[in-house]
Amino acid sequence: MRSLFSVKHSSPAWIVLLIGLISAYFLYHYAHNADFDAAYTHFQDDALQRAVTIEQRSTEKITLLHSITAFYHSTTFVDRSEFKTFTRELLTQNHSFQALEWIPLVSADARPQFEIAAQNDGLSEFQFTEKNSSGMLIPAAPRESYYPVYYIEPHQGNEAALGFDLGSHPARLAAIKKSQRLGKAVVSEKVTLVQLKKDNAGVLLFDPIFNTQNTTNKADAEKRELKGLILGVVRLSNLMTGLQNHSNIESSQTADNIDLYLYDDEASEGKRLLHASKQPSPLSFNEAKAALHIEHSFHFGARKWRVIAIPTDPTFSAQITHQKWIVLGSTLFITLLLTALLHTSAKRTMIIENTVRERTVALRQATQQAQTDAAHIRAIVDNSAEGIITINESGIIHDVNPATEKIFDYTSQELLGKNISMLLPPEDRTMHATILKNSTLHATRIINQAREVYGYKKDGSTFPMELNVSSMKQEGKRLFIGIIHDISERKQAETSKREFISTVSHELRTPLTSIKGALSLIAAGAMGEVSEKINGMITIAHANCERQIRLVNDLLDIEKLSAGNMEYHMEPVCLNVLLNQSIEENREFGRSHQVTYTMTTSRQTAMVNADGGRIIQVLANLLSNAAKFSSENSEVQIILQSHQQNFRVLITDHGEGVPHSFRGKIFERFSQADASDTKVKGGTGLGLCISKIIIEEHDGKIGFESEEGKGSTFYIELPEYHAPNKPTTT
Repeated sequence: MRSLFSVKHSSPAWIVLLIGLISAYFLYHYAHNADFDAAYTHFQDDALQRAVTIEQRSTEKITLLHSITAFYHSTTFVDRSEFKTFTRELLTQNHSFQALEWIPLVSADARPQFEIAAQNDGLSEFQFTEKNSSGMLIPAAPRESYYPVYYIEPHQGNEAALGFDLGSHPARLAAIKKSQRLGKAVVSEKVTLVQLKKDNAGVLLFDPIFNTQNTTNKADAEKRELKGLILGVVRLSNLMTGLQNHSNIESSQTADNIDLYLYDDEASEGKRLLHASKQPSPLSFNEAKAALHIEHSFHFGARKWRVIAIPTDPTFSAQITHQKWIVLGSTLFITLLLTALLHTSAKRTMIIENTVRERTVALRQATQQAQTDAAHIRAIVDNSAEGIITINESGIIHDVNPATEKIFDYTSQELLGKNISMLLPPEDRTMHATILKNSTLHATRIINQAREVYGYKKDGSTFPMELNVSSMKQEGKRLFIGIIHDISERKQAETSKREFISTVSHELRTPLTSIKGALSLIAAGAMGEVSEKINGMITIAHANCERQIRLVNDLLDIEKLSAGNMEYHMEPVCLNVLLNQSIEENREFGRSHQVTYTMTTSRQTAMVNADGGRIIQVLANLLSNAAKFSSENSEVQIILQSHQQNFRVLITDHGEGVPHSFRGKIFERFSQADASDTKVKGGTGLGLCISKIIIEEHDGKIGFESEEGKGSTFYIELPEYHAPNKPTTT
């Protein structure tokens, strides 16, 4: 009987154990498959993001070329300096452009006059050229039309390309003709960029410019007279720079495990592969198609390109987690635990009922608190002076506060359920729709980033506003919250300030210059001899006049630098000469502070590519500061030395040093370590700010080291200039 009783009461435990083992087996395989599916999904998302990024980067190149084309259409003639100024910023922001060129169409009859005009324009050796079978540049053979390189930026290092007739090369000529025929930007097949020693695969992007305005009619486009073309030289590897180690998926571990292949579907078999991240043995096109992959096609410059992404590990072994083992162990543990708990089920039930009762009370209290918090937040939102808008991922407005109604002159009934684009100027709505569509891709650029955009009121007027976007999840759906601040008054104040400073500075400089000249004539005796007392007063007036002129010049310089309007005349200059000239010009200033300048150098000739006048301006600021803040009867040491690939100038004084509390803002506008310094030492607090901007525009660095009570060493670094090799001609 006892044995019978034991078997009867142990049966539920055995049943639970059997069910648990079966469940563990199936859950183990389910977890394994789920891990693989998750890893593959991460790969798909990551690969598609990278492919779309490549497409966007390619499209940006055409957009940038269109901006140059629009510049040409806006004027009747663009000279070389205007071309350089306009393209310099584009080249700085878009490193995948190796060069930007202007290619005019020149008839055979106009060739002699064109070559003479180019030579008179400063290109003394300019002529139309082409390459012979040996790759040497020779005078271009007679032909009906020429497409010579006339403007090219960057000019340095590309001088040999000036005059090269692109019509002499079949592939380039084909792309030019196609661009002329279609009347839009066209990209060539893959070419070798001869100016690069390695990683030299690239394409040429042509954008035509016609003597008549653009038209959307293809037949009319073919009849237009071609004026020339804007050419962008694109390095293919730069289109994929940064993608190999980039992922927007936080849980993905595939950032380093994807090979990217870029193909030109319209190219011949030998030139179909444009670039591959897998080096040095990339897969063939058929091998890539046969492997586990994701592909994305897009049209670029009248050609069809294809991106193929392949995981380096098709099994995703590195991404398979230990979850399946955790599931197996957990299931077995729960099974054993349930078996043991069968003997205490009654007590367990009582505990569960008590727990449920307690949690019900806690849930009711939490619900009431949540309602109170929601009402509090609603009151804050409704009474906020900032506009607050909530939209979904499609851009549909879910909620607005009263401040938003006031800013845009709409009622909430007019806004709710409508697309947010109605509050943006018409020209910005397409771009905004694209950003919303690719919100994950653009997350780092738009989320929690304050941006200045323009708003669109009900009456059709626009106004500047500051927009800060954040995201949240509500009931599993992603929402965006935009906080809007109308900055119309701030913008007007900034404009008024700039105009005021510019006007006052110009109005002051003219009379100050006249006063300085008159004082100089009187001091020199041009108006007859004056008494020693009057001469002393004239000297004081002359010094104060010079100080005011420096103040006005500093104000004008800082405004030009802030607006990006400062012009630089870059040329190879000797840094030794600039240093000696600066020391001589400031020697009398040093004597007035009982300070002497001494210079030592480890290089007799230190050549840099710079605007000599601006570098002297920087050196004058540093030398005068060193003299002003040095102890009397001390020495300011100037050292010129090589530092890595740069030349470094160190200027050391033996004054009180820079206070720790001031070091973080020493290069800011109107910065003085102590307000009393302005009266005691003089100066505007703009010199170091101006110097920093000038040095950085020269691709250099400026900094300092200081020890309180012992002095400071300020230094600047400028890249060493290397003269380009002269091209070989026959």
